[in-house]
Amino acid sequence: MVRLLAEMGLRVGKAADSGGKLVFQGGSQVRTRLFGGYFVAPRKLPIQATLRTTNAESTQVRLELEIQDTLKIAIRDEALEKRYVKAAADIRAAVEEGVNGTGGHFR
Repeated sequence: MVRLLAEMGLRVGKAADSGGKLVFQGGSQVRTRLFGGYFVAPRKLPIQATLRTTNAESTQVRLELEIQDTLKIAIRDEALEKRYVKAAADIRAAVEEGVNGTGGHFR
């Protein structure tokens, strides 16, 4: 999973692996502000993905994925939001691939 997200340009953030939680950060706020969100590839937008694991049952592990943008204050319109939705969908697909590749089931 870490490898799949690293291939997307996400790196483990400062709060890494604290009690079943991994925080990944990606993109560049500087690049996005300099060139504008329309001229930056969706995978280069400033974004954070948090993976949390908890034991759901004795034989199952629950995986929660939270994705949020880290652009902070910015002029946002529908087109920029669509680019963030694309970036989030790509991250979710990579997590699904990682879970399904280990014999798990992603819902």
